Amino acid sequence: MKPVNRAEPARRRPARAPGSTARHVAAAAALVAAASAFNHNAVAKDPDVYKIGVLASFTGPCGPYGRPNSNGAKLAVAEINANGGLMGRIPIEIIEEDTESNPDVAVQKVRRLFDQKRVDAVFGVECSFLRDAIMPDVEMRNKLLLYAVNYEGERFSNNAFFFGMVPTQEHHPELYDFLLERSSGNRWAMIGSDYIAFHMINLFLREVRLPQKKIELVLDEFVPLEQTDFTPLIQRLKELKPDHILNNMIGPACIAFQQQLTNAGMTPLRAGEEPGTPGRVTVSGHCFITLTADAIGEAAEGVYRSINWNETIDTPEAKDFTARYKETFPDDFMLYDSWDGYVAIKALAAGAEKAGTVEIEALVKAMEGLELDSPTGPIQVREDHHVNMPMHLMQVQDGEFTVIKSFGQKPIEYDQREPRYSKRFQQ
Repeated sequence: MKPVNRAEPARRRPARAPGSTARHVAAAAALVAAASAFNHNAVAKDPDVYKIGVLASFTGPCGPYGRPNSNGAKLAVAEINANGGLMGRIPIEIIEEDTESNPDVAVQKVRRLFDQKRVDAVFGVECSFLRDAIMPDVEMRNKLLLYAVNYEGERFSNNAFFFGMVPTQEHHPELYDFLLERSSGNRWAMIGSDYIAFHMINLFLREVRLPQKKIELVLDEFVPLEQTDFTPLIQRLKELKPDHILNNMIGPACIAFQQQLTNAGMTPLRAGEEPGTPGRVTVSGHCFITLTADAIGEAAEGVYRSINWNETIDTPEAKDFTARYKETFPDDFMLYDSWDGYVAIKALAAGAEKAGTVEIEALVKAMEGLELDSPTGPIQVREDHHVNMPMHLMQVQDGEFTVIKSFGQKPIEYDQREPRYSKRFQQ
């Protein structure tokens, strides 16, 4: 990262008396040396406490994600503070604020965190519109944002790191090989909520992944966020007879569609059933989580979800992380966002250790290129401030999401500083 240029505009040099040059040069040199020493000490002096504002959505439409995300961060902070804090000497203090899933409230709260609470970094803002709302304040104050949520990709700031998966990772080639093997053919339908993340995902799939895998797209539909009656849409699906349905809808829409789809005789292909079983279709989706599956009930059985974390990952490290989380937060559920939040804070600590300071420019530079272990395996923080991470596939079996396949680390396929698909979407 390039340091911010704080140089003042050039000014006209005043006339000097004859013979004064040497005296002025000597005096200027002394002033420069003193200023350099002062600035070095100012930069090198770290705070006694490093404050992180957890700006989470505890209420509103993004509410289901806020608590698990912030819990993961708090678990990491507790472990770091148990060892003396950042670099073993600077404890972390967390200050929580609720965005209420409202961008205007998020801006108000982030300004309070910066200007009144004097936080050094912010974490949270689980939805894209909340993140975009606060970024100008983060950048203007030259602070740090740790964004630990799966999202549409193609955002970059010198003042932000992104720890969630992006479309090229969620929809990696090996996943599509697997789904094609489990489908009776290559005719797919995509239905998504009318929201930027799903426009971006579907655009990437249309442009890259579906042609790459020779998948025929028979329907690409976006529906209002609040829609819950899908009778006409399901009738079209029954007429089109797709081999796979990608359900990228949020919350109540996702639940209602899946229930109505099953009731209409298009039931997800279940574990142990053969592709082509009458009345069955393979179904996957971006927004299927434990809460969603529980609300859908029997109609969710057999649904697939590509994910970077789930508590059923069968490794000692993953089991240990799950046990620590549940011991610390016995009344709260876990999500993939819990892993994202945990890893984000651990990466911050590793960056501070590498830099030897929490000064923003040095810290950001140190975090770029970091490689560290996580509860699911090694991750790598990229130069574009995103993360190469392990990916997994889970399926609802006997009413529970279960990881059925692990794919190892999946690098992002292109630099997220390049607005390939966001630019096309905006057009």
